[in-house]
Amino acid sequence: IQASLQSCPPKAEDDEDGADPNKCETADACLKLAETAKTDEQRARLKSLAAADARGEKDFMRALNILDSLTAEERGWVPDWKDDYEIYGMDAMQQLYTLHDSQAIQRIIDRAPDDLRAKMVLSLVEVPAVRKDRPYAITTLSEARRSLEKFPTGNPTTYVELCNDYAELLPEEAPQVFGFVVVQLNHIEYQDFEKERKEKLAVNKERPAFAYYKLGLWLQPIDIRGSLIDNDEPYISAAIKTIKDPETRISVRISFLRYALKRYEQELNKPVAAPRVRAVAGPSGGPK
Repeated sequence: IQASLQSCPPKAEDDEDGADPNKCETADACLKLAETAKTDEQRARLKSLAAADARGEKDFMRALNILDSLTAEERGWVPDWKDDYEIYGMDAMQQLYTLHDSQAIQRIIDRAPDDLRAKMVLSLVEVPAVRKDRPYAITTLSEARRSLEKFPTGNPTTYVELCNDYAELLPEEAPQVFGFVVVQLNHIEYQDFEKERKEKLAVNKERPAFAYYKLGLWLQPIDIRGSLIDNDEPYISAAIKTIKDPETRISVRISFLRYALKRYEQELNKPVAAPRVRAVAGPSGGPK
């Protein structure tokens, strides 16, 4: 965002109200300019820059606090603020994990926006040090599942990540988790960009639009662990049939089919042990 803003010449009105983003080089400077901004758009972009600068200053908690201060109106002008929140939250949790401060990590998770909570927890599971700490990783993974049960998200990749982590850390529970994920995917309503654009123009509020892409859009491959079918293939196959969206259903099937074919190929290429020949005693007692 900062690079984009600095590549454009500042508007005259920005200079008049003191909200020129080119004068914003530190978190403090950006926040000071945000106080004098005349519009929600200017204020939102300056706060977003302030959060990015706070991250650059390694003050990850401050970066989260700045994003928390965005009003609903301001968030409409920076639709990718959730991506930033996830990144800064991940930075903060990694920092706290090295300090063995699990209580502070839990506070970050608890304060996160409802539909981001599980994604942030799953991001923590991906940290190599956490992955090696298997008991903590499993506890954290269970927390992600509970978060999704309580606060469903519109981001389908979060559910795929949940399946993949269970396939690796708790494979015996992975098929049931896949069934839960299918149910949740069927409830996601994807955004219609064209409809939203017309609605915003109608009320004279054209803003950037943001939405998650549907799994399997244009039959693109889905990065889901094929090993899910190793534990209960009939259950997984039955669950796939209940996926409502045709593109998603076909893409999921293709993903598992690719894994099954690769598994079959590996079986064919296994070296075949030479048959053992049993010696038979001859008349004199020696081998015949």
